[in-house]
Amino acid sequence: MSQLRRQFDYKWIIIAASFTMVLVTLGFCSTGSGLYTAAIADAIGMPRSVASIIKSCRYIATTVINLYFGFLLKRFGVRKLVAFGFLSLAASCAAFAYGTILPIFYLGGFLLGVGLAFTSTTMGSFIVRRWCTSNVGKYTGIVLASNGIGGAIASQITIPILQGSKFGYQQAYKLIIIILVVTAVVCISLFRENPKGKELITEIPKKKNRGAFWKGIEYSTVKKRYYFYLIAVCVFLTGLLLQGISDVKSVHMQDVHVPNDLIVNLASISSLVLTFSKVIVGFVYDRYGLRPIVLFCHGMTVLSFVLMCFITPTTSGLVCASVAAITLTFALPLETIIIPLLTNDLFGAASFDKLLGIFMACNTAGFMLGAPLTNLSYDLFGSYIPLFIASAVLMIGIGISFQIAAASNKKDKDAILSLTN
Repeated sequence: MSQLRRQFDYKWIIIAASFTMVLVTLGFCSTGSGLYTAAIADAIGMPRSVASIIKSCRYIATTVINLYFGFLLKRFGVRKLVAFGFLSLAASCAAFAYGTILPIFYLGGFLLGVGLAFTSTTMGSFIVRRWCTSNVGKYTGIVLASNGIGGAIASQITIPILQGSKFGYQQAYKLIIIILVVTAVVCISLFRENPKGKELITEIPKKKNRGAFWKGIEYSTVKKRYYFYLIAVCVFLTGLLLQGISDVKSVHMQDVHVPNDLIVNLASISSLVLTFSKVIVGFVYDRYGLRPIVLFCHGMTVLSFVLMCFITPTTSGLVCASVAAITLTFALPLETIIIPLLTNDLFGAASFDKLLGIFMACNTAGFMLGAPLTNLSYDLFGSYIPLFIASAVLMIGIGISFQIAAASNKKDKDAILSLTN
C-alpha cells in the first residue's frame, strides 16, 4: 500500500478537481445565461436591452480581475482565490434569485464576473500549467472541455425549472447555489498550492514534446518586445469577432428562414463537437506545436464566416449552415484553450502568471464589445452578411499578424533554450 501511495501522482486529483470546478462554474453559471436574462427581464417588466447590461457588468469585472490575476495569485494562492470565486458566484446567484431592482441585478453581474475569473478558464489553465510538466495542451483541453459537458447537464436540470413558471429563474438560481456550495467544499479540499516538495516545476522540455515547461522570458523583457503587444491585439480582436458572431449565428439563421428544428439540432451538435474540439486542439498542440494549430483554427474561423454568408433555406444553403456549425467549433478554441497554450509556448514560466491574466483580460474585453458592435452592424446594414465578410478579411489579417509575432518571438525563445540545454 505504501509503495502504491509513492507511485500515485497527485496531479490526477488536481486535474479531476479542476475539471469538476470548470464543469460546474461555467456549465451552470455561464452556459445559457441569455435564457436567464430574458426570464428576469420578462418577469419584472424590464426591457431586455437594459437587462443585457448584466452581461456587460460580468465582462467588465472579469477583465479587471484578469489584469491583476498574477499579482492576486502570488498574494493569496490558488485555494483562497478559488474559495472567494465560489463565494462570489453563490452571492451572484443570490442577487439574481432575490433581486427586485436593477442595481441588485447589475451587482450580480459584477459578482458573476469576479467568480468566473477565479474558478473557470484562467484559473483552470493556470492550475494545469503548475502541475503538469508535459502534455499541457492535452490536459488543458480536457479540463476546459468540461464546459460543454457542464452546459449539457445544467440544461437538463435547470431549464425545466426556469421555464416552469414566470419566476422559475429564482428557483433555478437557488438550486445552483446548493450545487456551487457542494462543489466548492469538494474542490477546495482537494486543491494543493504546489506539487509536493517543489515550489516551481523546473524540467526542460524534450524536443518532441511541445506542451512542456521551459524557463521563459522575464516580464521586464517581454514588455519591451513589439510582438507582445501585437499578440495582445490579436487576442482582443479574435475575442471580439468570435464572441459577437457566435452570439448571432442562430439569429442570422432565423433571419434567413432556416427551419427552427434544424437550428436547434445544429446548436446541440455544435455544443457536443466543441467539447471534443478543445481536447483535439490540445493533443495537436502537444504533437505539432503552437503555430500549426493556431493557423488551423484561424483557417476554420475564416471558413466559418464565409459559409455563414451563404446560409439560405435551399439545400446548398442548409449544407453551408451544417458545415459552419462544425467548423466554428474549431474556431472557438482561439478564445479559450489557445490563450493559455500560447502564453506557455511563447513566454514560458518566468512570466506565465502575469501574461495569462493580461491576455485573458484582452480576450474578455473583446467579449464585452463583441455583441454591441455586431448588433450595431445589423442596425446599419439590415443584415449580418456585411459583418461576416468584413470579419473574414480581418481574421486573415489577424492570422498573418500572429504568425509574424510568433516568428519574432522564436528568436528570443531559441536564445534562452540554447543557454539551458
